[in-house]
Amino acid sequence: MRNGDIATSLFLAATDLLASAQAQPIPDQDNQLAPQRTPAAIALTKFAEDILNRRSKSLLLQLGSTVRHRVNASLSLLATIAAMGTNVTSHLARSLDMTSDTFSKLAHPPK
Repeated sequence: MRNGDIATSLFLAATDLLASAQAQPIPDQDNQLAPQRTPAAIALTKFAEDILNRRSKSLLLQLGSTVRHRVNASLSLLATIAAMGTNVTSHLARSLDMTSDTFSKLAHPPK
């Protein structure tokens, strides 16, 4: 398996894992539903931040690929990370270079 295919598989696995981090309503002491984050959700948020810190170059390489399933896997991971909350979304915006040629290529996909 080539490195791009391994990265695609890992990005898809991370997407599934991070999608499970959505805050679940947990009853508080007054039996009212209040959104709280579980320790697992906190750990997955840290995992998302680590992906952005350590693998942003891999994400950009996958986004710039001519192989559509690699691009789709990267976009899915970025969308899942962005949906996790405002802190992670702002971290995402800071970690990616939006002036990169990669994003202009995404705007004009191959036919």
